[in-house]
Amino acid sequence: MTRPARPSRRRLGLGPVLPLAPAHPSAERAVGSSDIVISWQRRSRADTDSWALADAPLEVTPEAYRVIIFDGPDVVRTIETAVPSASYGMAEQTADFGAPPGSFAFTVAQLSPVYGPGHAATGAFVA
Repeated sequence: MTRPARPSRRRLGLGPVLPLAPAHPSAERAVGSSDIVISWQRRSRADTDSWALADAPLEVTPEAYRVIIFDGPDVVRTIETAVPSASYGMAEQTADFGAPPGSFAFTVAQLSPVYGPGHAATGAFVA
């Protein structure tokens, strides 16, 4: 006796419920300082159909982000912040790279208090 074929069930995982990746990640040296300012724009699935809004509505509360800085494939620093920017100070840069870095890659993800880090955006700093 043969068994009837089972219907296929595709597992979606958490992808559809995780916060979207932030948009436009960038990093540049602060004017008059050796600090590097990493910034991005929040994205949201919430009511984003209005041209009057300067920022996308806050979909996940509290607002929180995780920035991960890489030296090649190695993670050298993780920064958590409650605003869509982070400052990477000269002392931190020197501790992580031994000197001010000429370049590095980073990721930024919005944090969900229920599901953890959302989809990450990738950016790069180039001096």
